[in-house]
Amino acid sequence: MPDVMTPATPNAQSINQALDRLAPRWTTWALQTIQQNKQMRAADMAKAMPWTTIETVRHVLSRMYQDCLVDRQGHGIYEISPLGRSAENVHRTLAAWHRAHFSNGEPMAEAQRVEDALGCLRLKGTTDVVQALSRHGTRRGTDEHERHGRALCLSRRP
Repeated sequence: MPDVMTPATPNAQSINQALDRLAPRWTTWALQTIQQNKQMRAADMAKAMPWTTIETVRHVLSRMYQDCLVDRQGHGIYEISPLGRSAENVHRTLAAWHRAHFSNGEPMAEAQRVEDALGCLRLKGTTDVVQALSRHGTRRGTDEHERHGRALCLSRRP
């Protein structure tokens, strides 16, 4: 009988698909900006996010629409889709993780915390490492040494 207290570990492919949707630059900022305003046009978003250009905002919104994170109403008005709304809890969790592990005490917008955390998770191989840690727990380097012998370390010596 499965342990109901331990959630099933999602597969790496599902995690990578979620990261592919949420991690591209400005996605979090765009979702949170639309959320605050309920609906927005690209030009209004560009004004709300003055560090971007209208072209960048249009590109971000187009990608988010293709990824089903936003819905487009007539005449270019965007609002958050149900899938986009489901990212709110993920964003809160990522912001808390960033605050706990990367914060230097300086004030930072929550959207930037999320973008930074997603940037860390998008590094090549991160999902595989997280999966391995969830399956096997942490291990000391000497555990691997004992299991595989010293051949790997010895082969690196000049």
